[in-house]
Amino acid sequence: MHYQQKLSQLYRIVLGGLLGTALLVTALVARPVQAASTDYLNPSAFLKAGNLADTGHSNDATFQSDSIALTTGANNTNTDGGSTGAVWSTQKIDLTQDQTFEFELNFGTSTSGNEGMAFVLQNDANGANAIAHYEKTLDGQSLGVWGVDKFEYDSSLSKDQIMMAGTAIQNSVAFEFDTMINNAMTKRAALDYKFSTAGQHLEASYPGRPQVYQAVNDISTGSSFMALFSNTIPNTLTAEGASNRFRNLDLTNGNWHNVKLKWTYNSSDTSKCTMALTLDNSTTNSYTIDASKLNGTSVYWGFTGATNSAMPGDQKNQIRLISVPGVEYTNRKLTITKPLAATNQVAQNQDWSENGGFTYQRTDNSGEPTSLISDFNEADGLTLHWALDKQAEQTVPLTSTSDFTVTLPKDELTLGQHQLKYSISDAYGHQSASETTTINVLTNELSLVVSPSVNFLTTRLNGASQLVQRSGVWTITVTDGRLATTGWALAVQATPVVDGQNRSAGYLVFVNSGMTTNLENTNVPIVSTTERQWQQNWAADQGILLHLNSNAIAGHYQSTITWTLSNTP
Repeated sequence: MHYQQKLSQLYRIVLGGLLGTALLVTALVARPVQAASTDYLNPSAFLKAGNLADTGHSNDATFQSDSIALTTGANNTNTDGGSTGAVWSTQKIDLTQDQTFEFELNFGTSTSGNEGMAFVLQNDANGANAIAHYEKTLDGQSLGVWGVDKFEYDSSLSKDQIMMAGTAIQNSVAFEFDTMINNAMTKRAALDYKFSTAGQHLEASYPGRPQVYQAVNDISTGSSFMALFSNTIPNTLTAEGASNRFRNLDLTNGNWHNVKLKWTYNSSDTSKCTMALTLDNSTTNSYTIDASKLNGTSVYWGFTGATNSAMPGDQKNQIRLISVPGVEYTNRKLTITKPLAATNQVAQNQDWSENGGFTYQRTDNSGEPTSLISDFNEADGLTLHWALDKQAEQTVPLTSTSDFTVTLPKDELTLGQHQLKYSISDAYGHQSASETTTINVLTNELSLVVSPSVNFLTTRLNGASQLVQRSGVWTITVTDGRLATTGWALAVQATPVVDGQNRSAGYLVFVNSGMTTNLENTNVPIVSTTERQWQQNWAADQGILLHLNSNAIAGHYQSTITWTLSNTP
């Protein structure tokens, strides 16, 4: 690039060359991404193992990072020489809202030692310590939720339905996964008398309701024991469609069994709420549930389970959580893991776009992340927030749980530097830490600006050569507004200082660190750098000066200065 202007009078240089400038901009767009494969929740974020009421027995449930061992092998926790465990939600859920659960159950492989597990909704007075018990007695056939037959332990008591129901978890509905048919008509083995042909089965009912139990008699011994009604009796829950009832299942095959539950509240008739249960992604049964029997619509959810003395020591009842309602929404964390570049450059009159990344995670109660959220949906309300230069905040819905794109259109930004502040939130009050990025809108040009006129100090001729300093402000500014640059260089040269008769008064020189270079018809480097903005700041005796010849005479002189700005250093 060349900038030329002749001297208009002695010691005055007039230079032109102010180049145009440029600028650029950006906006925010969400980009979809495929959900991750199934993750198992950290159960300690949602469930805890209580004290098993006032029985004095230890709760055999133990937690791993992605599963629960609800029971152990033969452990003498219950009167059958087996293990009993229970885990309950750390917070209640609202049954006036539709709720969904998904989990996996593993019953091991013992057909003689495992009693089974139950999923339970309850409002028992013991809350997170609820367990079915008679005084300090636990038994295996109750699975920790059904009533304990008092007559089996105290022959002075009558075989009363109310007494039996009073030992169960109160104000509850249970969905049992029963792996042991207790129909032997002996102590602690008669609860499944009405299900003698059902095999391993799934049944649901209200454990704390007296109508659920009945007395049965062993004619040969004259003994009488309490048993559950079969599902053909009123006051018990029944799966719709007899052919779809869960009977003769193969639960103790060592496999993980997938269970999906969908609760639907019926506000017009609370006695006709429903729980749809799908087992192993195949058969679905819908149970009609009377929510009023739970003594309120805010309830705990959880699991109970039991084994007996025949359970091998290495066998366990295990649970893995995939999706749970309510409580998980309070334990979430948003983290921007791939911020936009700290400094961005964009050319004037062009759109700007940049990608970022984030994680959406479940956390435990201490706030530590446990797993990525793979069941994200619109209800989670992921939203990108951004504000440019302290202007009003803008929001954009996100359809991804891992990345986002910020795009600002060219009419959003002016030439210069701008600050973009952004964060991500969800519908449950969680928000990531805010991040800030700088956007430099550039001309995409390399430009030189110089003063329109320059002067030197008035000097008295004395018959000797002299160096004359500049007078006034000399502006020499280089702006490198290119998006991609390796630097630049500036050089200068000048013609002899002569009058109209071509008589010389001297010449211009460049003085730098004690070295003086004649600019007359020689292109002399001034600066070579990668600086985006450069301005001369020469000392009075440095830079471009006028060398006066000893024989100079008064008069009007002129010279032409040529600046050369190169786009490489």
